[in-house]
Amino acid sequence: MRRIMKGTVHILGPQRGAPTVAQLIHDQYPKAKIAVISAGWRHEESELRPLARDIQRPLELLPLYQWFDELGNKEPALSQEHSLRQRQIKSHKKSYRLRLKFGIEFLDAITKNHKKNPELYAEDLQEAQAEIVNIDKHVINRLNKIRKTFPKLLEPWEHPSAQPFHQEIKETLDACDVLLITGGHVAILRNRMFFFGCTKLLKEFLNAGKTIIAWSAGAMTLCDQIVLYYDDPPEGEGIAEVLDTGFSILPNSIFFPHAQQRLHLDDKHRVSALAQRFCEYDCLTLEQKTHLTWKDGKWIYAHNVKQLMNDGQCMELSTKKAGDA
Repeated sequence: MRRIMKGTVHILGPQRGAPTVAQLIHDQYPKAKIAVISAGWRHEESELRPLARDIQRPLELLPLYQWFDELGNKEPALSQEHSLRQRQIKSHKKSYRLRLKFGIEFLDAITKNHKKNPELYAEDLQEAQAEIVNIDKHVINRLNKIRKTFPKLLEPWEHPSAQPFHQEIKETLDACDVLLITGGHVAILRNRMFFFGCTKLLKEFLNAGKTIIAWSAGAMTLCDQIVLYYDDPPEGEGIAEVLDTGFSILPNSIFFPHAQQRLHLDDKHRVSALAQRFCEYDCLTLEQKTHLTWKDGKWIYAHNVKQLMNDGQCMELSTKKAGDA
């Protein structure tokens, strides 16, 4: 059973074009000292002027992307080991995508047969659906096995050259009341945060009664699993895939930012297949103006967020339903 953390988590939709984070801070945290993790922006990590201008107060940047590059230059052996591990992970991801492609094709074929003769193909349909779930679980297990073969990288923040960065994160969070986790490249954001030991630090931050505000990729990292998706990608197959584990701060949820743009939400078959595949979780869309609030182990507020349902519907998540989740 998970321990309920004392703090508050606000999940927002994409901020580009219609930012809402400044108003939230002005309304609820007018005097808070604020830290920012924006590693998902990569080389633009330090470009906080527009955000600081909107919020109208100083921001304490935790430049994880920059620190990672600095550490790589200082410790080439550690950097090479990390690169080798990432190459192995990427190689296995190719196998995962191939298994997933064939599994989805088989599921689609069985689904068509099931529509013609539900009684005859009912068991086959269940087995095909279960196989997709097993493929997703298997990739997480394999990634964990790969990581265990690189013991020096299991807790890289304990490396003598990385430990000062970890300590600076801790001291900054101790001095701040609110942490902003921005969007951007979700894999890089997740990996840099894990590398510097943010898993434990984020939970300590919340257990101190403090607040995390995250949007888009930042929100995705706070879940148990991170799922990548695009029904009509510019390249490759339009098949959702599990990226990796997240920080497990928000249980039983998976976030889908820009869902209206990236998913065919009017296609009940596709919505149903996605919701059933990740049926252990609430599949929640994040759009502009979305705002979810997590406190005391539950959602206490929900605005402009929809849940993908097993029957293919996209149901508005009301405050009452959010509180019962």
